[in-house]
Amino acid sequence: MTAARRRGLPCAGLLVCMAGGPATAQSGAEIEIGGGFHAALDLGSDWIALPSVPTVDARVTRWFNDRWGVAGRALVGFGSNRPDESEIRGHRHPSYFQALVRYRASKTEKTALHVGFGGGLIAFGDTFPDAEGRPVDDFTWGVHFLALEALVARKLTDRLGIRYGATAVVPLHVHAVVLAAWRL
Repeated sequence: MTAARRRGLPCAGLLVCMAGGPATAQSGAEIEIGGGFHAALDLGSDWIALPSVPTVDARVTRWFNDRWGVAGRALVGFGSNRPDESEIRGHRHPSYFQALVRYRASKTEKTALHVGFGGGLIAFGDTFPDAEGRPVDDFTWGVHFLALEALVARKLTDRLGIRYGATAVVPLHVHAVVLAAWRL
């Protein structure tokens, strides 16, 4: 083997790794936009209630090969989970900013299951009673350490698809979502 050929093999290997694997891999980036409903468990009552607020969800995913990628997610909720304004306790305008590691398992050429885990920031308006029982509004930011997602993906065209499923912030928040996905 010549010296030029020995130098070319590592370069070729590096190019294959950077390209994300074999030619059949679906590496690249995707943008997902959609909406759903956010539910928070109300553990302050005698029974567990799941009040919901509508949400807008936007995600960007970078696939490194046909199985693994990293997703950034932003969710903004509209409204309050309080049934009416006489409720003392409740959350308003939930928002999440997350980073997730995603795994993609293809069932067929057009259907796949996406499973993700990660963490991020949570923000929401909170209403609670003060010492005299009057409602007090507060806006809270915090870190959550475990976010999970499970999405069923259906390919409609070479670039356009639809995804539906749920994401959860352990232990108290669940978000059902439907997303349109565009592959770049």
